[in-house]
Amino acid sequence: PVCGYKISKSNNNTQYNYGKKILWGVLILIAMLFYGIGLVMWENALITAWIPWTICGGLSLLSGVTLWRLWRHITGSEKFWLNHACHVVFTCGMLLCAFFVINKSFADKTTLHTEKAVVVRKYYKERHKTRRVGRRTYVSGETYKSYYLELQFPNGKLKEISSTTDNYRKTHKGDTISLDVEMGLFHIPIIMRKGKTRDVPPSKRDTTPNPFK
Repeated sequence: PVCGYKISKSNNNTQYNYGKKILWGVLILIAMLFYGIGLVMWENALITAWIPWTICGGLSLLSGVTLWRLWRHITGSEKFWLNHACHVVFTCGMLLCAFFVINKSFADKTTLHTEKAVVVRKYYKERHKTRRVGRRTYVSGETYKSYYLELQFPNGKLKEISSTTDNYRKTHKGDTISLDVEMGLFHIPIIMRKGKTRDVPPSKRDTTPNPFK
């Protein structure tokens, strides 16, 4: 019976550790999803990046002062700094995602209008695809390019947006692009881009002299 008890206890510990690993994996995937959605939606919002990051980061830090204890069951640690850090990272992503999703979901459709922006810069970034070659080993694979346009609006604000390869080639520095814009719930303008996330409206050459040419 004693031996049987030890075997049963060992199996329970193994199942507990396995379940905790699954939970951590799920939480990491959810956090990545939160940050991914937030960054994609920020790309179409006319707001400086540090503003939502500061708001969400500040709320996460403050709430973590009392809510860090909830993470003790997940981390298995009583250390404040570890549980507080986990709370901040996860909660900041959740708030960032919610901030932009709510702003866009409840945008005022009656504010839809067209704004013209001048292309002041076009550039691309080279990235590498990764592939798994072992249980814990990843290597860099094929190189690909991501294309971007930096736009200047009439009020002087600059905004970088991603672009398809075709639009990138057709667009030139000094071109004027027409964009549909709506006012979000939090009074943050949103670029209403049609089709895929990386699509931009066709470029229109401005007939007036442009200082950026």
